[in-house]
Amino acid sequence: GARRAWWIRRSHPTLHSISVHHGVAQDHSGDSYREALEEALYAARGARPAAWKPVNEVSLCACCNTDFTWASMLHSEPHRLAARLRCHSCGDVVCSGCSERKRPLPQVGVLREVRVCDRCFLRPSVS
Repeated sequence: GARRAWWIRRSHPTLHSISVHHGVAQDHSGDSYREALEEALYAARGARPAAWKPVNEVSLCACCNTDFTWASMLHSEPHRLAARLRCHSCGDVVCSGCSERKRPLPQVGVLREVRVCDRCFLRPSVS
């Protein structure tokens, strides 16, 4: 969610005024603040993340082709949807077993480690 907020147009009216709330300094200090600013600079220069596929429209893991329903048969629909995870690199919907690894994605300005699928983890990094 937070990563997608960077793609808001600069002309959006709420970006013309910034109000400081109590606790904002603690939430936005140090490395996380620096990383967010660096990611925003990449976005301003035109870096775009992969389009995410809709979770509710996918029934098979994009990596191992396992049916998502077998692991969550006794759970509710929200649990079934939560078992499907997105790769931050390619945008595919994958199972938890195929998305246990993390890596930075400097090609789109994401300098902190984020969840990626096994396919993308094994693919050489593009800087």
